[in-house]
Amino acid sequence: MLGSAYTAAQASQDKQVEASVALSLGTFHLQAANIGEAQLYLETALDLCRGMSYPFGELSALNSLGNLYEKTGQSLLAYVTYHDALAIALSIGSTQGELEARLNLGRFYLHSHSWEDALTQLQLALELAERTQSAKEAATAHETLCDLHKARGDAAQALHHSEELRRLERELFNAERDRQTRNLSIQFEVERAQREADSYRLRTELEQEARQMAERQVEERTAELAQAQYEVVTRLAMAAEYRDGTTGDHTRRVGVMSARLARALGWTEARAELLGIAARLHDVGKMGIPDSILLKSGRLEAGEFTQMQTHTLIGATILSGGHSELLQLAEEIALTHHERWDGCGYPRRLAGTQIPLSGRIVAVADVYDALTQVRPYKKAWGHGDAVQELRAQAGRHFDPEVVEAALSVLCGPEDLQA
Repeated sequence: MLGSAYTAAQASQDKQVEASVALSLGTFHLQAANIGEAQLYLETALDLCRGMSYPFGELSALNSLGNLYEKTGQSLLAYVTYHDALAIALSIGSTQGELEARLNLGRFYLHSHSWEDALTQLQLALELAERTQSAKEAATAHETLCDLHKARGDAAQALHHSEELRRLERELFNAERDRQTRNLSIQFEVERAQREADSYRLRTELEQEARQMAERQVEERTAELAQAQYEVVTRLAMAAEYRDGTTGDHTRRVGVMSARLARALGWTEARAELLGIAARLHDVGKMGIPDSILLKSGRLEAGEFTQMQTHTLIGATILSGGHSELLQLAEEIALTHHERWDGCGYPRRLAGTQIPLSGRIVAVADVYDALTQVRPYKKAWGHGDAVQELRAQAGRHFDPEVVEAALSVLCGPEDLQA
C-alpha cells in the first residue's frame, strides 16, 4: 500500500508531490523503526527538494535524517545534518524549523556531554518557543534542560525545569480537554445538520407518492435527533459534574425541576422539555475551574470565589456559537443562572426582568437542589427548610413569580398556607 502510493506520486511527474510523499513515507518508517526504508525515502526526499530548490521540504528532510543518524550512532552525520537544518531555517525565516533544529542540536549535545553547547541551544529554543507560544516545544525544551542540569549536578535548575514541564503538561492537558469538549459540540451540530438534510430530502422525494410514509420517517428522524441532543447534553453535563465528584444526578434533577417550573409558568410542553434538557448544562463551565478551588471542602477565599464565579463565563463560551435552539438556550442559562433579582448576582449584575426567564427558573431549581443535597461543605437541608428559604429569598435572590410557581410544584395545600 505504501509503496504503491510512492509509485503513484512518481507517475504524477510532479517533483514536489513526489518529494512530499517520500518525506511522509520516510517519517512513517522512522517512527516504525524501519531504519533502512526510512533512510532511503528521506534521502530521496532531500535530493528531490534540493534539485528543485524547495527549502521547506529540505528543512523537514534534514531534521528527520538527523534523528535517524542519531538513532543509528552516526554522530558526525547527525551533527552536520542538524547544523544544515538550522542554517536553512535561519536563511528562510522558518521559526518552526529553527525551533526544531535547536531542540535537536540541544539533545545531540546533551548526549555528547557537550554541556555548554547543549545549554546554549536549549535556552535559545526555549526563548523561541515562549515567544511564539509553542507550548509543546517549550515542554520539550524544559524536559531536556531538566535532564541536562541533572547530568551537571545542578539540582536547583533541574527542579525548576521539572516544575515548568509539569505546568506546561497541565496546560496542554486542559487545552486538549477543552478541544474535546468543543468537538462534542461541533459533532452535535454536524449530526443535527445532517439529520435535517436527510429529513428534507425524504420529504421532497416521497411527498407525491407516499406523504404519510415520509412524515412517519421524518418523525423518526426527529426523534433520533432529540435522542442525539439529549445524549450530547448528558455527556457534557456529566463531564462537568465528574470534576467535582458528583455523578450527574444533580444536573438531572435541576433539569426535571426546571421543566416542571416552566410548565407551571405556562410554557408549552415542547419549550418546557427543551429547557429541561438545556438546564443540565448550567454548570458546564466548572470544567475550567481548578481542582484546588472546585473540590475545596472549606470556605473559599475572596480570590478563589472570584475565580469560581468565572464558571458562568466559561460555560457560556463553551456553548457559544451554536445554531440550535437547544445550545443557544443552554448558553443563556450557563451565563445567567447566578444573577439575582435584586441585581447583586454575577457575572453581569443583572436585575429583575433584565435576567432571561430561563436563567431565573434554573436559579430556583439549582438552589433548591443544592440546599436539599449533601455537599462537601454542608449537610442536606430538609424539604421544609428549603421551601422556607425560597420564600425568604423571593424578591431578593429570586423572581417572586418563579418562587410562586416553585411553591405550587413543591408544596401541598398545608405547605402553601405556612
